Amino acid sequence: MPSLFISHAVSDKPVVDEFFDLLQMGIKVDPDDTFCSSLEGMGIPGGTNFVEYIRGQIQDPDLILLMLSPNYMESTFCLCEMGAGWVMSHNVIPILIPPLDYSALDAVLTGINAFKIDSATKLTEFREQIVDVLKLDAPPVARWEVKRDKFLDKLPDLLKQIDPPEKVPLAEHKELQEKYDGAMDELKAADMEADELREQIDALKKCKDKEEVLAVELESTGEWEAFMQLCSEAKDCMKRLPSVVCDAIFHDMNGLEFAPDDYHWDDVVEASKDDQLEISDRDISLNHSDPNISDAVCALEKVRDFLGNEDSDDGPSEQFWTKYTEKYRHNPVFGNQRLWGKHLGL
Repeated sequence: MPSLFISHAVSDKPVVDEFFDLLQMGIKVDPDDTFCSSLEGMGIPGGTNFVEYIRGQIQDPDLILLMLSPNYMESTFCLCEMGAGWVMSHNVIPILIPPLDYSALDAVLTGINAFKIDSATKLTEFREQIVDVLKLDAPPVARWEVKRDKFLDKLPDLLKQIDPPEKVPLAEHKELQEKYDGAMDELKAADMEADELREQIDALKKCKDKEEVLAVELESTGEWEAFMQLCSEAKDCMKRLPSVVCDAIFHDMNGLEFAPDDYHWDDVVEASKDDQLEISDRDISLNHSDPNISDAVCALEKVRDFLGNEDSDDGPSEQFWTKYTEKYRHNPVFGNQRLWGKHLGL
């Protein structure tokens, strides 16, 4: 699943395209970890069901950007994506594209902080928020400001390339509204069903051992869904920890020596002050008694148990292995740093 989902109207592609270039060059947003339907390499594969693919991509991103414009507000499909973000309680950040202003939020996004795409100050505030949410290793602010100002210089010409929305006849609007309401009802029903399944699994965990519970989860949700759920739980735990502690957990659980360079030594010292890392000379070890570390390790052990040992018959099926390697271009091995970076919050 992508970490960043960009919801936008197709008609606004000129602005969205340049805006993503700003994110990529200014704060190192990863195109491989982003879904944006109109941008090459980040959209929908050929021959794929459009609606089903988007429904899958919007399930579990860390952040959804709503590129709000007049075209967006006239698009029933865009409004469905907005509604899905609400129903699933995702992190949502609205970006206002002129001529839309804050008054447009009164009807649909009251109380949610939004950022104007044509404001240098608001774009810099947005930078701080997205870097924090996605845990990006962003370049210095000075580089961002250079890229931001170039984007703002281009913006007036980009806006001229966008055709305004056509007015929809009342009868067609009512029909589209009914379809939207139906889609929202389906999303709510799916969310309720997911809650019920989670309650059933929690009940099983109280009366069965770990192996039996894992078998029930695999049987009821399928291997792929079970793997993604385990990764999501582990990633949520890792989000509560500093990046240097996450790095230490990776080394500890894979039997590797953790020896950060001098550039990160201050982070190690800060983590030791929080009683999460222990330092003896230059040797660093985890404090497994810290509750957040204990939770993360426990969740990661479930992922390790699921993946099993690559040299034995343990672990997921050949079908899972094939699907994973084709999708992510690396092997689903617990000690693979790319797997940790993609799914476990490293």
